[in-house]
Amino acid sequence: MMRWIFWVDAGYDYVFVSTKGQHIADYTSRKTLSDQRRGAIHEHRWAVSGCGQVSSWEAFESYPWISEAEVDYSAVDGLRELLPEGMLAVANQGPLYSGVWRLMGLEIFSYALNEDPDLISAVYEKVGALCVKIVETNAQKEWVGGTGGL
Repeated sequence: MMRWIFWVDAGYDYVFVSTKGQHIADYTSRKTLSDQRRGAIHEHRWAVSGCGQVSSWEAFESYPWISEAEVDYSAVDGLRELLPEGMLAVANQGPLYSGVWRLMGLEIFSYALNEDPDLISAVYEKVGALCVKIVETNAQKEWVGGTGGL
């Protein structure tokens, strides 16, 4: 949570923050790297390219979609008491495009664009509707906004 202090020290009048919406469990490949000189360990993960968790209508129906009530607003709400006078939080919400293809897997998503566009539409509707609700909720918070100036 203390990463936002950079934004204050750098002279920004806002801090960028994201809300955790629908979980996308799409990391199927992992590789752990270590630096023997410094002892640092880094785990590299990347999104599934073949078949994701929502690859069919059956998978769409059984996927554990979250409700609006299950959204985690703690990153945005936690800033309320911490932001200095005149500073706002700019709340990011997404991902929409990448969220959908990551749920489906890039290969399945690509084929479905031609072979099952209704499934693509259904996934976009599900993900997009939650994104809109999150934006609407965050927009009601007085510490969330933007100055509009350059």
